[in-house]
Amino acid sequence: MLGGNASVATGAPAPGRVVGVVYHDVDRDGVRDADEPGIEGVSVSNGQDVTSTDAAGRYDLAIDADDGVVFVIKPRDWMTPTNELGLPRFFHLHRPGGSKPMRFGGIEPTGPLPASVDFALNPRPEPEVFEALLFGDTQTRDAKEVGYLGHDVLPEVIGTDALFGVTLGDVVFDDLSVYSHVTAAVSKVGVPWYNVHGNHDQDADAGDDADADDSFERVFGPATYAFDVSRVHFVVLDDVFFFRDPESHEPTYEGRITPRELEFLANDLARVPDDRLVVLMMHIPLWDVENRAELFALLRSRSHVFAVAAHYHALEQGWFGTEDGFPAERPLHHYVAGAACGNWWQGSFDEQTIPHTTMRDGAPNGYTRIRFDGNTYRFEYKAARRPADHQMTIHVRDHLTAGTLDGEFVTLNVFTGSERSRVEWRVNEGEWRGLERVTGEDPFILELKAEEAVYPHGGRKLNPTKIPTNHLWRAPLPPELPAGWHLIEARTTDPFGHEYRAARVVRVE
Repeated sequence: MLGGNASVATGAPAPGRVVGVVYHDVDRDGVRDADEPGIEGVSVSNGQDVTSTDAAGRYDLAIDADDGVVFVIKPRDWMTPTNELGLPRFFHLHRPGGSKPMRFGGIEPTGPLPASVDFALNPRPEPEVFEALLFGDTQTRDAKEVGYLGHDVLPEVIGTDALFGVTLGDVVFDDLSVYSHVTAAVSKVGVPWYNVHGNHDQDADAGDDADADDSFERVFGPATYAFDVSRVHFVVLDDVFFFRDPESHEPTYEGRITPRELEFLANDLARVPDDRLVVLMMHIPLWDVENRAELFALLRSRSHVFAVAAHYHALEQGWFGTEDGFPAERPLHHYVAGAACGNWWQGSFDEQTIPHTTMRDGAPNGYTRIRFDGNTYRFEYKAARRPADHQMTIHVRDHLTAGTLDGEFVTLNVFTGSERSRVEWRVNEGEWRGLERVTGEDPFILELKAEEAVYPHGGRKLNPTKIPTNHLWRAPLPPELPAGWHLIEARTTDPFGHEYRAARVVRVE
């Protein structure tokens, strides 16, 4: 099985080599015709080495005889073909004997390496300013949960102006047969859709890390790859390292980037000018990647880097500086994009029989819209089926009594809040005041868990695992508030200059 955008010729290349042509597919039929010209200067990789096509569009790379891959790194203003599900076809899998027997199929035997593995490209002018969509874990267990995704998140991005979308791993929830459902549903968005390998996308019956992504690769292509859009260089890294517990032999994983991936990244970035923005996309956040220092070393000389991940089922962002082992002068901005599935599609049903699926940090499930302008970026989190300005919650205890307000607090959960956020509040249109940023559990999610432990209102109960969040702000209520109704307002400004407001009316008895 080729898996994508490769036309092939008969014959045999030199032993241990793969050759081919990257060409302008004028008639868009996926087969190179004699009058279709090769494209010079396009990067092609075997997952470790990176080369460029010559004046005739030809490339020549080493390839493993039994388990290899070759893929084109999509250049600016060109697009690889996509299949009927909107999945980019930019790769050729080489597995002559196929995978070992696996529950979800792995990779089918590809047979001998073709004489020429050619990659088609079609012109696509790309503006300096463009948008992309980021989905954290869609993590659907079955077709029913794909239906939740299709009712909850997808409708509001149908017809988007974004040039492409990305699911940042955990596309499904262990049952890899659900790929067929979720890819069909997401294809309705109508833009090319890239995917990242997550820990729930693994072949659990694999022998080691090298085979654990076989079924993922069959559907989506290599788990580590790169592509250019306008002046932005995107790199997808597989930082889920599969292994078997030495005692129980049960499958498990850790956050780790393999030496082969690191070498690919080094070779890839050597061809990317320093004035380009490099966006790293992975599943496990860098805080939990064991060998992130090795990655950081490769980014030392880069001036513009941004890293995104998922996995936490919560929103978080921060900056790695020299005190965190990041060796460059400019800190590395890292954003954890939450989860499209929220709390694993759990929680009470709403009026449309969709679980509220509030994430573990108290933020609603949703997705991220990111806007690129040259080598700069700005993003906004979008809560599913909520207004675009729904960016925080205000928590005050419901039963307040005048004269006993000492020890009562207002707590703001600013969903994408960070150390660089400005957060203020006021009572009854008084003076705006700051709050203390705290780390802890969102009070609303604590109440939800307590309620649904007793009466879940249909649906699955929320995940009981506790998770502290660092995007909470807290201040004491004025102890002199008299009995009556009072207006509490909050406002926040994020690092990109977006300002959001929220309000709540409370009663003091």
